[in-house]
Amino acid sequence: MSYIRMIPSAVAASVIAWGGAAQADLSAEAVWQSWQEYVATSGQQMEAAGETRDASALVVEDVAISGMIEEASLSLMIDRITFDEQSDGTVLVTMSDSYTMRLVGATDETVLIGVSHPSMRLIASEIADGISYNLRAPEFEMEVLEFTGEDAPEELDVAVRLSGVTGSYAIPHDPDGETSVTLEARAADLVMRVLDEWTDLDAFYSVSGARMALTGQALAQMEDDPAAALRAGFALESSFGFDTARYSFDMEEWGSRSEVSGSSSDGAMRFVLNSDEIAFSFSSRNGELNASGDEIPFPSVSLTTRETGFGVALPLSARPEPQDVSLSLRVVDATVSDDVWDFADPGGALTRGPATIILDLVGAALLENDLFSEEAAMMAMMAGPEALGELQSLTLNQLLVRFAGAELTGEGAFTFDFDDFDTIPGVPRPQGVLELALRGGNTLLDSLVSIGAVADDEAMGARMMLALFTRPGDAPDELLSTIEVREDGAVLANGQRLQ
Repeated sequence: MSYIRMIPSAVAASVIAWGGAAQADLSAEAVWQSWQEYVATSGQQMEAAGETRDASALVVEDVAISGMIEEASLSLMIDRITFDEQSDGTVLVTMSDSYTMRLVGATDETVLIGVSHPSMRLIASEIADGISYNLRAPEFEMEVLEFTGEDAPEELDVAVRLSGVTGSYAIPHDPDGETSVTLEARAADLVMRVLDEWTDLDAFYSVSGARMALTGQALAQMEDDPAAALRAGFALESSFGFDTARYSFDMEEWGSRSEVSGSSSDGAMRFVLNSDEIAFSFSSRNGELNASGDEIPFPSVSLTTRETGFGVALPLSARPEPQDVSLSLRVVDATVSDDVWDFADPGGALTRGPATIILDLVGAALLENDLFSEEAAMMAMMAGPEALGELQSLTLNQLLVRFAGAELTGEGAFTFDFDDFDTIPGVPRPQGVLELALRGGNTLLDSLVSIGAVADDEAMGARMMLALFTRPGDAPDELLSTIEVREDGAVLANGQRLQ
């Protein structure tokens, strides 16, 4: 659906219209001039049909913004913008409560979007290396008013509504300097309705206590050559958080209907991109998901989690020394509804307690080329992703898997010698120790056999394999294992050599 891909362009356009315009001076004329210059750095043009000086205020009328946002052309008209010099040396900026913008895609698809922010106020004040803006808007709304084009659906309603919006901007005089933005909203809602020949969709997403922060440097350089932009100083760090979130999704497609709804709290998301690393993480608590539909073999499915999280960080630039890498996953106390258990285990043989998966890995990698460079892309194409760099070390800080009464824990650390592919043919020589503990494993295996999920001969093979790598622990149904790889390539399990 190409019309969905045009929505981010509309959001970017609104930022240019009311949020991104900055770099104000202490006079009204300088503020207006800086707005035009700043919009120009984004490849847009900003012009007014008339300018009038009224005492301490400069009033500009019929302000037109035009240009390209990604692959779409943008045009919008703001009836009136007032720049009013205040007695404390700041500049108060107000504008028309509402206006419309038009986006035309590469295939002549046209979206008309209404923007409304009654009583919004921007106050500009001078700081050491630029201009600081304070923003306050009781309400802010963007809504699709019209959509036309060959791929236009029969019906498309998309609206973003925020209330109690406050925030600040710090934008430098130097276009390549650091820009920072913080925004908070008491509540934020996204409502979507799509109807076409094969799809009928209703979606809703709502958060309370939304928070967003962004800092960036040399943002104008991030165009067609990301590697060059990163080397030139491009940097971006953003975060998003919320107190509570609710969502629902109701869709009928090709005659099959599905419904999904859920909620979570204490959400946090972070993204970092600079010449040193790319990192992404998210977490939330008290998650709840409910689903039903024609493809589900029982009336509904419910899933709850006490905590969820994911994080990954990778180096981007070649360095002579190894750089940090990390990967983490947390799904704590996940439970599913009895309908799912009854379907998989009608006799109740399995323990139906909460399930948990925790994985925490850190390491060090040596990059031979910048990860975004043409050289790296060519090497990955010819020799695979492993040609991009060398994983010098890997540490398992924590492994925890808890399911159906069984629990697996582990920790360990290994180094890898990429100058030695002979000790273990074709593999960089590893060296290190891995400690594992399995509790309740045999009991779980017996239960799986009893419900027919595992055959008797498969269970026997699994127990024989465990006997090779494990030793009994002190507790009932506890198996321990110490896997060691020595410098000479010897592989030992609990002191017994396997290779």
